[in-house]
Amino acid sequence: LGFIFIFVGFLFKISAAPFHNWSPDVYDDTPTIVTIWLTLIPKISILILLLELHIHIDLIDQLSLFGQLKILSFNIDTITKNLLLISSLLSLIIGSVVGLAQNRIKRLLAYSTISHIGYILLALGIYTEQSIDSFIFYIIQYIITNLNIFLIILALGYIINQKGGVFKDIRYISELKGQFYLNPLISLSFSICLFSIAGI
Repeated sequence: LGFIFIFVGFLFKISAAPFHNWSPDVYDDTPTIVTIWLTLIPKISILILLLELHIHIDLIDQLSLFGQLKILSFNIDTITKNLLLISSLLSLIIGSVVGLAQNRIKRLLAYSTISHIGYILLALGIYTEQSIDSFIFYIIQYIITNLNIFLIILALGYIINQKGGVFKDIRYISELKGQFYLNPLISLSFSICLFSIAGI
């Protein structure tokens, strides 16, 4: 039971549904430079830790150590896989559907992250050799794309507000209107990254 609570705590920390409610508010209300940290470092480290835990649980089950760690006639490997798959399904649905209604850029990216976590947990829940390869590739792609998107939002915030002399974070999607004519290279890079997180 303690192990399951720890596992659920990790799902909460990586903002996997149904433990995701804190994520959009925190992303939206923190400065973009802090949001970059929140969206990458804790999630990646916890996902790697979940992979390690999954590997160790699988080894324990295969070696039949400690009577297969039975919990109410289910082994712990089955429980963790089911937790991952249920959380993955909910993350995919909630991240995709609720993300459509957003008009704030960082809230949209928070729901995009929730959806991506769904795909990552799906690969971890299936737990085959191919899915673990996909898991690692997806994490690398996620780091590069998310880092680029948030750095571009930071750069556009500096460019848009440089005339006023005071830096202000970009909050609304509408603030990006017309940026292609003013900053074509940055806007093109931003568009490519948005297509990437959309799965195109």
